[in-house]
Amino acid sequence: EYVNTKIVQLVKDATPAIGPIGQIILTIFEVILGIGVVVGAIFLYLKVIHPRFLSKKCLTCGNQATSKCSKCGRFICSECAVKGCLSCGSQKYIRL
Repeated sequence: EYVNTKIVQLVKDATPAIGPIGQIILTIFEVILGIGVVVGAIFLYLKVIHPRFLSKKCLTCGNQATSKCSKCGRFICSECAVKGCLSCGSQKYIRL
């Protein structure tokens, strides 16, 4: 509707064109910004929405973990370690 009006032409003429090098720099900046947004969203999800992935708490009872299973890597506290790992049944642990 406003494609060929005088004001649109004046604005297009006054806007400086971006050269090929500027276009490449702009594209690289957009890619870096996009990657930062994705990484930030993943970190926000793991830290705020689902913090058990990053916390060192026993996944059975929620107490502070003292070790993790050497077979499956599940965090476990000293009380639950007596029973063995609930995921794989292992009795071998790595101290934190």
